[in-house]
Amino acid sequence: MTKRRGYREPVVQPQDESIRHIPLTQGKFAVVDVEDYEWLMRHRWYAYWNNITKSFYAGRNTPYERGKKRSIIRMHREILGLSEDDPRLADHIKSGDTLNNRRSNLRIATPSQNRINSRLRSDSKSGHIGVSQHSDKKGWIAYIMKEGKVYKRKYFGTKDAAIEARKSWEKECFGEFSPHQH
Repeated sequence: MTKRRGYREPVVQPQDESIRHIPLTQGKFAVVDVEDYEWLMRHRWYAYWNNITKSFYAGRNTPYERGKKRSIIRMHREILGLSEDDPRLADHIKSGDTLNNRRSNLRIATPSQNRINSRLRSDSKSGHIGVSQHSDKKGWIAYIMKEGKVYKRKYFGTKDAAIEARKSWEKECFGEFSPHQH
């Protein structure tokens, strides 16, 4: 039996009574706080893939209006009360958990703050953001960007020393947005 377009698998609700699962397309579901469940369920949500973040998100289309192009209403933005024209972003605190739309995993951020907890590039040699092997192949460079500019950059003899420096700079520069605060 083939499934029709937009089909949503039924979801089993968790035993934890503080959260609920909202069914999406593609066999996915979003996790939300129980307080948000009823009003979010008034809409048909779907899962969509973002090629930049390599993650699924929950979205729905804007209502049809004659002569207007439809766009995506993102669940995480709607929960935080961010309108389409608001330039701020809805940031998932646990960056790899983009279908976790509990309020405890969401915060409002500037684009610069949102980039702080981006994922590690697949071609990373160090296994850590902001640490790369020096061109002499003997040492490592730790660096940190803030507001689009190099904030700190230093050469280290070992990869571990560079990683530790980068972690301490993250706490100093980014505060609550530091990936190592949680």
